[in-house]
Amino acid sequence: FVAPFSNQLNEMVSYTFGLLGLVSAFTISYRLSQNLELEPLLPSLYSVLGFLILSPPVEGGVPMGFLGGTGLFAAIVVGFFSVLAVKYFYDHKITIKMPKEVPAGIGNMFASILPGLFILGLVWVVRMILNFDLNLFILNLLQPLVVVGDSVWALNIEALINRLAWSVGI
Repeated sequence: FVAPFSNQLNEMVSYTFGLLGLVSAFTISYRLSQNLELEPLLPSLYSVLGFLILSPPVEGGVPMGFLGGTGLFAAIVVGFFSVLAVKYFYDHKITIKMPKEVPAGIGNMFASILPGLFILGLVWVVRMILNFDLNLFILNLLQPLVVVGDSVWALNIEALINRLAWSVGI
């Protein structure tokens, strides 16, 4: 029954679950910025841009391969890194300072230029110059866990832990 609609349904999946890493890069850095009492929009944008730079380039299009769940751990790393870098720059006053007459929004934009250049420059160097693929590195690190977790014993242990935690109210 669903076979004739599979292309349309797959497209919907691509625009929802297929962008999970991209959305996570934004939301993780947004909430962390709020918790650290920073203006959240610019660090979040730097996080998304850094995450896109980490994805392998595709000629003539957006690299969709790691924008979903497979790039989730890289999104977490970039999300934390971008906010912590912006906080470091702000705390050490390594920013472009504008006169007091300049509106706050424009002043915040200029203040975030140097941290943004640092974040995007470092991510670009890691991905393009050093040719280090963070997504593949994390997937290779987690590969033994996937192999171990893909057994009947692992499923039973997980179910046991789930039931024990449920029985004590967790």
